[in-house]
Amino acid sequence: MSMGIISEEVYIATEFCENKSLLEYLRMNRYSYENPCYYAELAHSRLSSLSAETSFMTPTEQTMVMGDVQYVKMEDLGNIVLGQQYENIRNIKLQDLLKWSYEIACGMEFLRSKKVIHGDLAARNVLLTRDFTAKIGDFGLSRQLYHYSYYTKTAVTPLPLKWLAIECLQNFQFSVESDVWAYGVTLFEVFSIGEIPYSSVQMNGEEFLRALKQGMRLSKPVYAPVDVFGLMMKCWKNDKKQRPSFKDIAKFFHSRISWSKQDISSPPSLSYSETSNQRGGEEGDRSEASIRNNKNRPASNEVTESKF
Repeated sequence: MSMGIISEEVYIATEFCENKSLLEYLRMNRYSYENPCYYAELAHSRLSSLSAETSFMTPTEQTMVMGDVQYVKMEDLGNIVLGQQYENIRNIKLQDLLKWSYEIACGMEFLRSKKVIHGDLAARNVLLTRDFTAKIGDFGLSRQLYHYSYYTKTAVTPLPLKWLAIECLQNFQFSVESDVWAYGVTLFEVFSIGEIPYSSVQMNGEEFLRALKQGMRLSKPVYAPVDVFGLMMKCWKNDKKQRPSFKDIAKFFHSRISWSKQDISSPPSLSYSETSNQRGGEEGDRSEASIRNNKNRPASNEVTESKF
């Protein structure tokens, strides 16, 4: 560590944000997400456990989801049903998910403008500031390109298998377009509120590559609007030239945020560049096989490392 360092003051750069990583924050606040369908189900299950004789909640499995709320005589029943009796919990809304997606896209577009490839974009490597702004971190696998549009990895290094694009697995080539692929997987993490991508898949690198080529893709996250999932699918095109740019993605989410603030029945018609609108010509793009893993719970080993 100290070899070659001049005997003067040494400065160490650290990354710290008050609200930890986006992945940690999503998982800690998973049950505070304001989803009307989820809360309708939750309210029904909890109210059905009320005892007519005692007028307080019985400690059933449903009522224990948010903690022990057996004694509620002095509390608002509505707060108990929605699990908002805890202090210091900031409810996550769709607007937050869209905002973070936009901020990540803007950060990645900035890196692209500086000819930097991140190489390890994932929710675990996005930090949240005190005001809940998303900041991209962990540049351990990043590279700056000067005269080429991609770089070929030669060193033997553990890589996050389930975030890698097809060309990364096949030719060890990393580019802005492979970052776009990883961004699509990051969107899955965001709109599933911290689920593990491909959590039911147990494959090595070669098997995983073969499955991707045959059309295996992540299924629609439980909280992703249809148009957002459509964007995710574009990020996972076999042909990297047909994936949207980060500039296009940022425009999409900027428009999506503006629309979601309005009270209208359908989202606006959002257009990408001509390249982004083309359908993939490869067999893998025509097949949209999905891995249904929305109900799986996150584990601590979500980063499956593959050494090349």
